[in-house]
Amino acid sequence: MRCADARKLMWRAQDSALSEIDSDALNGHLSQCAECIAERDAVTQTMGLLDAWQTPQPTRNYASFLQRVQRDQVRRQKPAFRRWLAGGLATASIVCGIGLGFLTAYPVEQPVPSENELASAIGLHTFGDMIESAIHYDPDSTVGVQNGKEIDL
Repeated sequence: MRCADARKLMWRAQDSALSEIDSDALNGHLSQCAECIAERDAVTQTMGLLDAWQTPQPTRNYASFLQRVQRDQVRRQKPAFRRWLAGGLATASIVCGIGLGFLTAYPVEQPVPSENELASAIGLHTFGDMIESAIHYDPDSTVGVQNGKEIDL
């Protein structure tokens, strides 16, 4: 038997009874292996300490219960104010955002340029030039015609 198998059987032997075959195999290995004997002693000591350990019992005391209830009530009162404050600040910021949205929602009206201003802005000087550029302009290309010459738009 290998030492790893013997260690598993040692722990299983502490929890429950081993079968006769497993018990004989473990005892045979322990008679030959000093490391596993030391491991068995450590397992036995650990389990003995766990069995001797006393768990502390909680005390039922009305005074401590009352103090705990009062502490909980005080804790609940403080966050309520903070929640109201946070809610109020959130509401105020939403109202301010909506108000600013209404103030800036209407665009400033800009004057519409006249036909002459538009023609001079794009480099056309007469009404004939405007008609000619409209006729010769190809929206799919970047080249236009102005005064009989091709220009790059």
